[in-house]
Amino acid sequence: MRRTSEDMFPVIEKYNSSGLSKVEFCKQRSIPIAVFWYWYRKHRDEVEQTEHHFVEVQPIALNSVKLEVEFGDLRLRFHELPPVEYLRGIAQIR
Repeated sequence: MRRTSEDMFPVIEKYNSSGLSKVEFCKQRSIPIAVFWYWYRKHRDEVEQTEHHFVEVQPIALNSVKLEVEFGDLRLRFHELPPVEYLRGIAQIR
């Protein structure tokens, strides 16, 4: 008798909830262990492909601006605080 996933996947799900070892489960149901393993892997692979787990992540503000300076139409954004002399130099150029 040729087995299909419709036949075997419910058997695998019964095994998963049985608490028995694979060998004991197969002995009780007269299922060859090689056949069981084949369908066990197919079931596991299908479940892994259909289950998607999303993990919530918290964004980190890597580009946070510590200082923003406007000189007319020029806007400068600094991610680190610059030396005061640097800002004076920019102010003199404008």
